[in-house]
Amino acid sequence: MTRLWHRLRLWLHSRRELIQSHLLLQARVARLEEHVTLLERQRDTAIDCLDRLKWMACADSAAAKGFIEHLGPAPRAD
Repeated sequence: MTRLWHRLRLWLHSRRELIQSHLLLQARVARLEEHVTLLERQRDTAIDCLDRLKWMACADSAAAKGFIEHLGPAPRAD
């Protein structure tokens, strides 16, 4: 009976260690998922900023072109 009891205690101990490891892994996965969510938000913000910069560059280019056209042709160097 003592041998059986000893085996049972070993089994319970290993089972408890497996459960603790599983819980630690679950916590790590949750933290990683939060980190991924944060990175996705940062990526979306960066994409939005790039889109705005492209729009501003196009608007500046159009404004510059309109201003140059407003000035008329460049004077000729004779």
